[in-house]
Amino acid sequence: MPQPDETLTPEQILAEVRKFIPESVTACQPGNVYKVTKGALSLLRNLPGAREAVLEYLRKVFFLAVNTQIPHIE
Repeated sequence: MPQPDETLTPEQILAEVRKFIPESVTACQPGNVYKVTKGALSLLRNLPGAREAVLEYLRKVFFLAVNTQIPHIE
């Protein structure tokens, strides 16, 4: 998997999009959040048109993280 700060080739961008789309439309699974988030950050850097989708996915990740921590606080 490319690093988030690495410039991707068009083929790598297409591969990241193909991996990102199925994961981004489902509920966040704790086991794959890191991998998908890393790919999402690569897309954010290399494919500006994906900005809205990536930010929406990151919102879901943040929501999952907050809801996981709230029971530990209470």
